[in-house]
Amino acid sequence: MVERITITQVRALARTSLFLTDKTILSGKNGSGKTTVIEALHTTGWGRSFRTTRAQDLIADSAESAAWRIAGTTQGVSWQYTTQITSQEKSTTDISGSAISSCRSLWADFLTITHSADRHSLVAGAPSTRRALLFSSAILGGVGRDLYRKYHAIYKRRLALIKNSRRYDAEADRPWVSLLWQYGIPLREILKQELASILGVVGRIAPFTLDAHYLQEDPQLSGADIIEYHLREVAPIEYKARRILMGPQRDDLRIELHGKGARERASRGQQRLCALALDAALAQHAAENYGYPVLFIADDFLSDLDRAARESAWHILNRLEVQRMVALLEDEEATPDWSRTAL
Repeated sequence: MVERITITQVRALARTSLFLTDKTILSGKNGSGKTTVIEALHTTGWGRSFRTTRAQDLIADSAESAAWRIAGTTQGVSWQYTTQITSQEKSTTDISGSAISSCRSLWADFLTITHSADRHSLVAGAPSTRRALLFSSAILGGVGRDLYRKYHAIYKRRLALIKNSRRYDAEADRPWVSLLWQYGIPLREILKQELASILGVVGRIAPFTLDAHYLQEDPQLSGADIIEYHLREVAPIEYKARRILMGPQRDDLRIELHGKGARERASRGQQRLCALALDAALAQHAAENYGYPVLFIADDFLSDLDRAARESAWHILNRLEVQRMVALLEDEEATPDWSRTAL
């Protein structure tokens, strides 16, 4: 469990030290730095920010560097990770001072799953956002992570071939398409299993009926038929468009609330609730199926919600069995038995 985070010269926070419990409310005014704290936790846990592609953007305007330290215990063993950012680099070290080369090595101690203010796009936004939910769940497991790594390597090499080729040659492309689907077909099956597990958790934690269907943009064919269909019907178009148009990375989800398409029929507030339920279920799924010590973070999760919807949101959070932290404005009401920390 994450127990403490100390921040120095990160965005608008000059120096802040916060203690976390099993259920923590981080409260403060607009601009007080609530999202900055969440950003620091997420950046260490995933190696990147959810607000910017440049780590240097986290450095306070008047400073030359930024740093934060996250400490806690997992199964009675203390751990600590320190992230430092300068104009040249970003680095993370463990309690002994050794450099951390991959954020995955931190997941044995803590894994952050973050629900941010714009996550209603998980329901209403581009298909890539919904695919990211499935791929995030898949890479948490060893088999899915290995398959994704192999699939992505072939994907990148074939994409380079497509962009550099002057004409389409089906026979030259056949080995690449075959390799793509050698890993793509089992990866797609893993994504379906991950979705089923996540929806099972949603059924336990959400006070409403949420379902999702895994949509495929190609016909339901055997592996050999998929390859032939790809080569005959899709590959010529891919070479003209200079991008890959068929594969697990192109599949999408249709999310349904009470049996109706949430993207088309649900209000923005209902879409926010659906997204919160899916993100929270991903956190619980990671803890239950892969044993990660998860910290689920919800930032500004009550916006666009009426009183009844807010009660549903708190219901979801209270049904989780992982560590939780939420960010609220200082005057927003909360359910009892959560500890409150003010910025």
